[in-house]
Amino acid sequence: MNTEHFYFTYPWVSFAHNHLYYRRFRIVRKAKAPIDKSKRYVIIVSNHQNSLNDAMGMVMAEKGTKVWFLARADVFKSKIAAFFLHAYGVLPIYRVRDGLSNVKNNLEIFDNVEQMALRHCPIALFPEAKHQNRRYLGNFHLSYTRLAFSIAERLDFKEDVYILPMANHYSDYFSLRPDLLMVVGEYISIKPYYELYKQNPRLAQNEVNEKVRTCVSQMMLDIQEEPHYQDIYDMLSNYGVTYAVNHGVQPCDMYQKLCSDKQIVAKLEAEKLHDAANFEHLCNLSHAYSEQLTKNKINDKSVRKVRGVLMLCLQLLLLSAFLPLALTGWLHHAIAYLIPKYLSRNMKDVLMRPSVDFAVTTVITLPLTYIFFAILYGCVFHSWWAALLSWPVLMILGLSADEWMRAGKQWLSGMRVQGMKIKKPQQWQQLLQLRKQLADEMDVLMQR
Repeated sequence: MNTEHFYFTYPWVSFAHNHLYYRRFRIVRKAKAPIDKSKRYVIIVSNHQNSLNDAMGMVMAEKGTKVWFLARADVFKSKIAAFFLHAYGVLPIYRVRDGLSNVKNNLEIFDNVEQMALRHCPIALFPEAKHQNRRYLGNFHLSYTRLAFSIAERLDFKEDVYILPMANHYSDYFSLRPDLLMVVGEYISIKPYYELYKQNPRLAQNEVNEKVRTCVSQMMLDIQEEPHYQDIYDMLSNYGVTYAVNHGVQPCDMYQKLCSDKQIVAKLEAEKLHDAANFEHLCNLSHAYSEQLTKNKINDKSVRKVRGVLMLCLQLLLLSAFLPLALTGWLHHAIAYLIPKYLSRNMKDVLMRPSVDFAVTTVITLPLTYIFFAILYGCVFHSWWAALLSWPVLMILGLSADEWMRAGKQWLSGMRVQGMKIKKPQQWQQLLQLRKQLADEMDVLMQR
């Protein structure tokens, strides 16, 4: 299939993805010796939490190698979306709700996918077959294992076919410029299962699926405790930072924090089996603390590191000094960011909204915005240098505006803490005691 559009747009899209759309983008690779891309037969599988943005993360993890995906056909309705999706290797897969006549097209699509895999093109699938805005791993469908063994069968079981597990981890799904971590696992060979497949295909697929799913689960934040999911997640956001710092972990390092959070989740899951009453008690403490933070519109960082009045005044002076730069950045980027928000406002599937934000902003509105201002400033100053320099200057201003907003929100939280200390001293002391109790009891649990 034609790959010209991919390689033409990849430099800009990768730069915008890795440095503009995400505040931090990091790839962690567990494989010690990568397989030669020109000789491998590989299927990539990952957890699915953020619609098309998950696919873009996998593309960037492969660093310039075109990855082919299968996605539900209804996302191809827009011509612009269809162009972008085809350019980045996303192929439509039809469901019964799309009409039985369309479902027949799947046979040709699957055949094309197998042919591409035989040409050493990596194929990516999301075995959960759905996405969710919670940090857990759903059940895997066996479509990717059927594809893997079908490719092996076409090779007369003489060549090795690999499955490469990946996991994505977002700091947030909906905020402006979140962080994204991609964890790339080790290649899993299905060659040891060839003989079993010849005798019992279903059993071979199930064994491979169990192994792959376990690998993906171990690389991501997998909170399976549904009834207490929010309490556990809040605990990671609050106590999790304290635990990480006390154990020499940098909370701003997403991978280190992920590993630290996984330890907490594992302990809590074990505690539920060992002492359900204490598990319930810890969840209630987490819920009560988070409820107080929300009620008073403050965050745990402001409670953990209380800023004095003098420090808050100095921060206000700095925020005021940089406000003109922030406003300039917002004004130059307002249209670029507001258009995708407008286009996705009525989407029922909320996790499609970040995908529209990324696709429209990165591919269309940001480049057009920078071209417009380059022409404008080039004409105003009668200088091509002004036109060329406008791009990096606008990018810096946009990034500065985002950082100003983050600092401003934290300053507001700090001010509310000071107001709570003065106006509601009893509630403030209760909040501190609640946090200390949660931290102390969780420390006891983690030390067992």
